[in-house]
Amino acid sequence: MASTHSVDEPRSVTDSVATEPIRVLYIGGEGRSGSTVLEKALAAHPEVVAVGELKYLWRWGIRRNELCACGNPVPKCEFWSAVGERLFGPGGFASPEAVTVLEEYERTAANRRMLASFLTPVLPSSRRRLARVRKFLGRLYAAIAAEAGASVVVDASKHPMHLSVAYRADGVDMAVVQLVRNPCGVTNSWSKKVSLPHDPTGTRTMGPHPAAMVVPRWALMNLAVQYIRWFRDGAVIRYEDFCRHPKETIATILRLADLDPTLVPDTGTEAIALTAGHGIAGNPARFGADEITVKEDTAWRSNVPRLKQLAIKAAVLPQVIQYRYLSRD
Repeated sequence: MASTHSVDEPRSVTDSVATEPIRVLYIGGEGRSGSTVLEKALAAHPEVVAVGELKYLWRWGIRRNELCACGNPVPKCEFWSAVGERLFGPGGFASPEAVTVLEEYERTAANRRMLASFLTPVLPSSRRRLARVRKFLGRLYAAIAAEAGASVVVDASKHPMHLSVAYRADGVDMAVVQLVRNPCGVTNSWSKKVSLPHDPTGTRTMGPHPAAMVVPRWALMNLAVQYIRWFRDGAVIRYEDFCRHPKETIATILRLADLDPTLVPDTGTEAIALTAGHGIAGNPARFGADEITVKEDTAWRSNVPRLKQLAIKAAVLPQVIQYRYLSRD
């Protein structure tokens, strides 16, 4: 039975959590930079809910029936089903209203539209669609926070097009965490084929991608995220600093959302606590342990030839200098 609630008339429970802006911590940047572990660590705070790469809720989670971090297919996950019902009534994300707005979101936030969105005027019809999508994302964040009983939502979608839509979503107060990693390390990581445990078919993988694709994407992703970060609260977090000082890094990010870092569970060791939650997509760490000792992956230093390292850094030299990756260490 189709829901009687239209996209423009959200359920009252969503309105009830929209009286104050929903605080969102957005992790942006290129993939293979440690975002999955970072967001799971932030979610160990009792006032935080992490939802993984929210960008893929529709395409991979609902349409492809991929697994939530809880181990259930996203359409059958109790958490996501409840979020859908808060937004669209009994039909949830399967209702016609949900399908319409989520497909509109896919057309609006596709990465292939990134350059067009900066360089060309936006048509009136596109502006109206963008307004509808931003209104929906505001309600989505609010419904997630309400269902989880949290005050802060961590969205690790990384992609700048999703960020460009979400940071102006209705009723959202967003801080942008730009997560960067040495481009040589990212290139080496993307050169590997990694199976994705959340894919029920067991066929989809991350990578491999050649350096000629990864390096310009690394530069573009970081440039776009940095541009948006200038208009919001936020910080640049280096993957290497997170690995070397994980607890201090987590505390720094939590303070961006006015949260008390001392409320994060103390493992009593160098390990950090992790919370699986109901994250979407990401790498195999999504289904990892309850705590982990973070170690920096330095395999690139031996796997990537020295001349190739120099070529990679030369290709993106201004950002290499900006993010302090000029030296080999």
